[in-house]
Amino acid sequence: MFYAVNICDLTTVQARGDFALNMLLALVVNQQSRQVEAEGGLWDGIAVVMDGEGGEEQHAAIAELIRKKYKRFQLRIYTSKTGQGSWRRI
Repeated sequence: MFYAVNICDLTTVQARGDFALNMLLALVVNQQSRQVEAEGGLWDGIAVVMDGEGGEEQHAAIAELIRKKYKRFQLRIYTSKTGQGSWRRI
């Protein structure tokens, strides 16, 4: 399972200075992270795929922690079985 975070939402939340979120995402998102079109047809539908050494379990745990603090409309997180398409919002 692959996880991705919406770039527009991410920059908005990071601008608020959420230190804990920044530290969590620093583990799985960097400048070389792959970008995908998670919500086709929307101008803000681009997301960055979580990667890193932690693997799927770490990505799922980070997504769950983010979801506990931020609502679905505040910070969009997506999942995909293949990582190539069929992104679904969680």
